[in-house]
Amino acid sequence: MKIIFFISLFVVVFLCGCSRYDTDTPDTANNKKGFETHLKLKPDGNATEIYFYADEFIKDPCYFFAFKASSRVVEHMVKLYSLKRNLEDKKASNFLSSYGFSWWNKELKLKSDLYEQNHEKLRAEYTLWYHLKSGTC
Repeated sequence: MKIIFFISLFVVVFLCGCSRYDTDTPDTANNKKGFETHLKLKPDGNATEIYFYADEFIKDPCYFFAFKASSRVVEHMVKLYSLKRNLEDKKASNFLSSYGFSWWNKELKLKSDLYEQNHEKLRAEYTLWYHLKSGTC
């Protein structure tokens, strides 16, 4: 009986940690809400084709986005998170590729500008790729 309780508890906890956003469909209401909540920017016309995934089950939650936006939106995000342009290593944060989202174009990422910031006090790392020609982040 105890084993059934612990298995049930594990399943409930596991499901609570899964993304409540639609990782396969852009611009859903929940994806837009996640964009606004975590990126502190209303997506109303500022950003489109918003994909979102949240892994909140792990000790340090991870939030992943892909979207299209103007350079004005990117400038806002660079200021907001004190991001610095990385001119040396465009392959930084390769662990993101291991998630295998279809909406992350690895080739485009290598041709994009890379901005990063590591906030040790907040235990947060921010990474932003921006491809100016396509407006893809």
